Amino acid sequence: MNIFLEKGLGQAPRILGLCDRNPEQKTFGCFDRPYWNYKIKDIVNGRLQEGCYYLALLYTIKHDENKFYKKEKIKELALASLKYASNIQNRDGSFNEVYPFERSFCATAFLTMHMTETMLLMENKENIKIIKKAAQWLMRHSHKEVANQTAAAALALYNTFLLTQEKQFLEGCKIKIAQLLKQQKNGYYQEYRGYDIGYQSITMGIVLRMIQKDKKEELGLKNSIQKAYAFIEGKIGKEGHYDNTETSRKTQFVYPFIFSERPLREEITKGLKKDKILNPAWLDDRYVIPLAIDYLETGVNIKSKE
Repeated sequence: MNIFLEKGLGQAPRILGLCDRNPEQKTFGCFDRPYWNYKIKDIVNGRLQEGCYYLALLYTIKHDENKFYKKEKIKELALASLKYASNIQNRDGSFNEVYPFERSFCATAFLTMHMTETMLLMENKENIKIIKKAAQWLMRHSHKEVANQTAAAALALYNTFLLTQEKQFLEGCKIKIAQLLKQQKNGYYQEYRGYDIGYQSITMGIVLRMIQKDKKEELGLKNSIQKAYAFIEGKIGKEGHYDNTETSRKTQFVYPFIFSERPLREEITKGLKKDKILNPAWLDDRYVIPLAIDYLETGVNIKSKE
């Protein structure tokens, strides 16, 4: 098994433990354990519901080491976590992350992105009304200083277009992409007016996913990703490490999906094998889900090219 699948699958027990798996509970499918189990919070962190896509990947990845492949309980839980999102969505279509009525652009963009990925992978459109409301909210709002959120909103809108075939969402996606390209400077996608390697890898991964989906090549992202690769390749060391002292957000992580198609995969793999770079097992419950998702998708993308 490649190391990316190994690290991603290794977090399955932990991530399943975050989710309410009792179908008799009103919170069935909720991933915010401090909310549904410990009851020490008043609202659900919408970003934790991205676990629906992790479950969808567990259900669909065929591999000898994946004991969750095609298990009906995993499918049931993935769909339940999708459905639970309707319980935490604001009336205007947005989602909260930290406090009531926050209407977080970040949470709405990333949760909608992962929900639509789940629906496409599971070939399930039961929650399309939730998705359309969220997508319409994203078209009305933006966070132009943070490129990774703009990219997530663009992919969320593109996926919504693929699910609905409604042109409004394709046009909304193109507007977000135009914003993203304005945020790119000297190859890097700006995060609060500077570059950040960790968030650069997130943004590039989302851009790469859009390129892979864009069979008609109408989104115009190939030149942008080439510039981004040229920038980041000069920043990553021989074992996947990088200097974060001059970066805008001081991150220490790398989302590896972008390296599933580029030479730097060897450096990232070497660092993982020597346990020298951050991986999903190192992260807290708040951030383990999206990084584990990226590791699983990296493993799948590598496997498909072997």
